[in-house]
Amino acid sequence: MRSSNVILIIVAVVFPPAVAAMISGCSCDLFLSILLSLFGYWPGILHAFWLIHIKITAEEERDAQIESGHPRSHAYTPLPSQEPLVGPSQPAAHSQEPSGPPPSYGATISADKNADKKP
Repeated sequence: MRSSNVILIIVAVVFPPAVAAMISGCSCDLFLSILLSLFGYWPGILHAFWLIHIKITAEEERDAQIESGHPRSHAYTPLPSQEPLVGPSQPAAHSQEPSGPPPSYGATISADKNADKKP
């Protein structure tokens, strides 16, 4: 067990919402921990211990993957049965290549002035 986890356990016993703030920042876990602590000491501390357990489990899983030489990549890879919705061979229906450069600011202003004139 890492020393940071021991510190989290000690903080959880003293003030459970502080653990939620340390682990997940200002998120729903923090607000849930505050709400549970208002209902009583034990619901707040159980939630804090649950967050510590999730953190320790994630750290152990990450360490095991690094030791095995297969760190998890965070890039999206579709399952073999899935195909990407839009890929290089399938251009999106709404994407059309513009023909030529975009008009300059002066050209758009003069076009607007010409549009306001009645024939």
